[in-house]
Amino acid sequence: SEVKTEKLSPRVTLLQLGDSGDTFTVPSGATLDVNGTIDVTGATKTGFPSGGLQHITTVATTSDSSSIDIPACFSSTYQNYCVLMNNLMPVTNSTTVRMQFGNSDLSTIRPSYQYQLRMYPASSSSVLAYYENGTSSGIQIAKSMSNNILYGINMTIWIYAPYESTTYTAFSGHGETFNNLGNWGNTYMCAGSVSGTATQDESLRILADSGNMDGNTLNTIS
Repeated sequence: SEVKTEKLSPRVTLLQLGDSGDTFTVPSGATLDVNGTIDVTGATKTGFPSGGLQHITTVATTSDSSSIDIPACFSSTYQNYCVLMNNLMPVTNSTTVRMQFGNSDLSTIRPSYQYQLRMYPASSSSVLAYYENGTSSGIQIAKSMSNNILYGINMTIWIYAPYESTTYTAFSGHGETFNNLGNWGNTYMCAGSVSGTATQDESLRILADSGNMDGNTLNTIS
């Protein structure tokens, strides 16, 4: 049957079209012109183009924890990822903070890493260099990090092809931390990769060499 009309209005404030399981179609050649807002909160969206960076997940910690984890954040959907760190802090003062990769639930952690790290202190023209090859501890992202609430680890790190099982997961990044060995306002430039056997990496972990981590926000986008 067919109903032809020029306007549908709700009797009160809400107009429901059909019931659960029903399908409404707009045939080829027809146009759905929407000048208002389409609210798709909680809906499954398919077929829409996904241009630009896509937000994947956010982890916000409100209490001390042994690590800040983003399990299963890497998949075959995207090739490369960007991780944003906002005001991450160790509970223990002057400890090193590291990044690790692992399987989907982080029950297995990647055993070997290589990287180069450079720090440019605000109080000195000297450049501090840190590097390791084949370390099992993880990638340093902050050396001798202050636990003062005024500071924090604020970094942007690009992670390349973590889900690809035939190549090493590589990374590069920059940001600002407070190194107690070189005063605050320091910018880090880091680059490196996992090492050993090429394996698919699905998750990310941030932890301190000593003590717990005390938030704040960790975002993954692609």
